[in-house]
Amino acid sequence: MKRVLIVAYYFPPIGGIGSIRMARFAEYLPRYGWEPTVLAPRDTPHPQDPNLRVTEDAVIRSRSLEVSRLGRVVPSGSSEPASGSAPRTQRVHAALRRHGARLLAYPDGQIGWYPDAVRKGARALADGTFDAIYSSSNPMTAHLVARTLHRRSDVPWVAEFRDPWGHRLGGDHPFHRHAERLERRLATQADRVIVPTPTMASHLTVRWDREVDLVMNGHDLGEPAPAAAPEHPTLTHVGTYYPHDQNLRAVWEALRRQRQAGNAAVPRLRFVGVLPPELQRELESFGLDDLVEVTGFLPLEDAVQAMRSSSLLLASGFAGADPLAHGVIPAKVFEYLASGLPILYVGSPQDDTWRLLSSEPGSHLIEPDDVDKAAAAIHAALEGKSYPRDTASHSRNARTAVLARILDEASGRVGGRS
Repeated sequence: MKRVLIVAYYFPPIGGIGSIRMARFAEYLPRYGWEPTVLAPRDTPHPQDPNLRVTEDAVIRSRSLEVSRLGRVVPSGSSEPASGSAPRTQRVHAALRRHGARLLAYPDGQIGWYPDAVRKGARALADGTFDAIYSSSNPMTAHLVARTLHRRSDVPWVAEFRDPWGHRLGGDHPFHRHAERLERRLATQADRVIVPTPTMASHLTVRWDREVDLVMNGHDLGEPAPAAAPEHPTLTHVGTYYPHDQNLRAVWEALRRQRQAGNAAVPRLRFVGVLPPELQRELESFGLDDLVEVTGFLPLEDAVQAMRSSSLLLASGFAGADPLAHGVIPAKVFEYLASGLPILYVGSPQDDTWRLLSSEPGSHLIEPDDVDKAAAAIHAALEGKSYPRDTASHSRNARTAVLARILDEASGRVGGRS
């Protein structure tokens, strides 16, 4: 077998899609001739998923000095005497914490992982023979670690950009000009570059003036398992919702009209994750807040169970002039497809998600202002049909085969760059 050093900040026991993606690649790569060793942090402040179990035998844990913990070091000022100056002191200390963290958290809040990750990674490369280094961002710090290890060892480096970030820093950020240059340098210095969506691949091929490979997200659900229908019709949204960039108001309006018409079976709304305050207020404005169920963060198995005990699954595209906004496929969409349940996607026909779902049975695609189609989709979903789909082609096992081929080519310097 060939050997690959995977540099991944997000890795179990940390929960979330980035961690799941890396864990599954590490699990499946041996099927395709690659033995992985994972360089990951220990003791991070992120939510953990106890169901994401990995053997630690091939995991190198390194210390991470988390910028997010700065607030524990800088005093809050709450011990000031009640002399009238305490509120001002508190504001000054709060500003120090906020701006200090912003300056120190560049390129991201995980930069404190870099020193020990490089030290442990260099030791691993010196102690064994590796054929490739594979890093995944965000955080961008993972690429900084991998680039240093690549330079010191000359082992070919494959860099994966799950969510390009350089051009999105606000104009008031002290490093906003430097960020995009840094990202471009990382992309051009790697032997191969991977992204997860077609639009991202085509756009960044031009921006970075180099070949960019596509390895999409996937699922591990196998064939749809029978699930009990919910006692009450339920529309479920899994994962993070961004009120300023996403828009499901056509769905809220369709439900509001159903309620006004006296429909006793108005579906409930389940959010698997955290409900942002802006979205809470939005639902209140439509008179739907009493229909809302919020689970909070759930381990993967529980999230899948909540998804499968639904009538209809919700997803939405991203607004904005940024061309990469069309190149977002929420990772949950692949679990949605594997569930066999109907899907309602609100977005643009130019979105990669729209294009993906357009050929999949049981997918309802509407634009943000189309309330009538939203109502029709909800009505159709309540018929309780299940939709057979090609789950194998969207599996993480299939995606790992693509990744292994790219590693094969990179390790032979085929089509790569030194």
